[in-house]
Amino acid sequence: MKLRLKLPLLFLSIMILLFLMLLFYVRTFLLGQIFDETHEWQRENRRQESIMVEKVRQLYPDKEAVGVYLNDRAKEWGMEVQLLDPEDRTILFKTDTNVQAKLYSRYQLPIFIDDDVVWELAVEYPMKITQYNKHFFIGIVIAVICFILLAFIRLTIYVHHLIAKPLGDLNQYLDKINLYRYRPSSKLLSHYARRRDEIGELYRKVRRMEERLQMAQREQTEMVAAISHDLKTPMTVLYGYLEMMTVNQSMTEEQRQEYLQIMGNKLVSMKHLLDEFTAYTKQELQNSELPKKAVHAAEFVESLCREYELELEGLGYRLLWSHQLPSDAVAFINDQMIRRLFANLLSNSVIYGQNPGLNLFISARLHEGGLEMNVEDNGVGVPEGELAIIFQKFYRVEKSRHRQKGGTGLGLSIAKSIVEQHGGSIQAFSSIHGGLGIRFWLPLK
Repeated sequence: MKLRLKLPLLFLSIMILLFLMLLFYVRTFLLGQIFDETHEWQRENRRQESIMVEKVRQLYPDKEAVGVYLNDRAKEWGMEVQLLDPEDRTILFKTDTNVQAKLYSRYQLPIFIDDDVVWELAVEYPMKITQYNKHFFIGIVIAVICFILLAFIRLTIYVHHLIAKPLGDLNQYLDKINLYRYRPSSKLLSHYARRRDEIGELYRKVRRMEERLQMAQREQTEMVAAISHDLKTPMTVLYGYLEMMTVNQSMTEEQRQEYLQIMGNKLVSMKHLLDEFTAYTKQELQNSELPKKAVHAAEFVESLCREYELELEGLGYRLLWSHQLPSDAVAFINDQMIRRLFANLLSNSVIYGQNPGLNLFISARLHEGGLEMNVEDNGVGVPEGELAIIFQKFYRVEKSRHRQKGGTGLGLSIAKSIVEQHGGSIQAFSSIHGGLGIRFWLPLK
């Protein structure tokens, strides 16, 4: 669950828990105390009522004496008393006091003389809840403070384990990143990476970033090694022929010209290698800012295929192409880079197809909101286990054979870079025609 959902749910759960704990506290402690005090108050009232009824019985039938007594008791106890005739409920006497409380208790107390009801006392007691309110308020305040403190502690611990600790561990992990040595994913990294929130996503991205940085470092090292290796061989040949020409003074002019021709060819080969490395570096810089424009996909594919159809026919090869693109399909691409992409793919098939009767196949269609194209050949192909890695920089299926043909292992890597800069994807597969197949997808928008 994402943190943007987890944190609000956490606060909501804490508030619900706080309410339930407060309710439990009120129900268990405060209400019990209030009920006990109310019961005590009622018991005291019953005692006073018994005393008052007994005294009125003693003063019966002297209404004046009863009235004086009831007035005194009403003022003393803060209540209101009426003396009623039990037959017609007329008021015979009413005390001077007046109960102003919003809450009060009213009782009817019969006065028995020889088992006959001679009078009735209507008594009204004010509900004295000031003390109960005080206890209730103090208890609620204390409970709320305690529960808020507990909630704060719980929230602090939760946020620490949920956010602060993972970020601190991530900082320590970043300090230990080593681009020159691959290290397996630590238990700590794996633990956080399994989370389904933003922290887990951050850890997974950090791990992928580390892998990409290590791959970039390895590719840089491999690039230096490849340049060194590919230049070392012709330079060794040049050195050998120069030494032979210097030591062998009896060399004929014909031999000298032959050696110079060989040395010239090696220099041309070295220049070609350096040009490819320079072009690759320039290509990477250009891909960082790739201007695109709208082109009609069908027209672009047709012009591209016709251009290479003639060129390959002049080299003795055949290009068979077809497409299923509607005339109104528009793609936003960099025309020059896509042509460079096709040049790399087709030259890769021509150079390494190793088939005198080489045929190349191009097909195009709209697929999943984008332009999908396949470039295939009927050459020797690539082993199934190596299809996933042929786009790596300086990758060569058979390195010695590639060096003989002048390959640097950068063509497919450049193709992959161009496709990705367009927001697309590229993959290799074994063609039904027997050779290598390259499928790439470019978004239309």
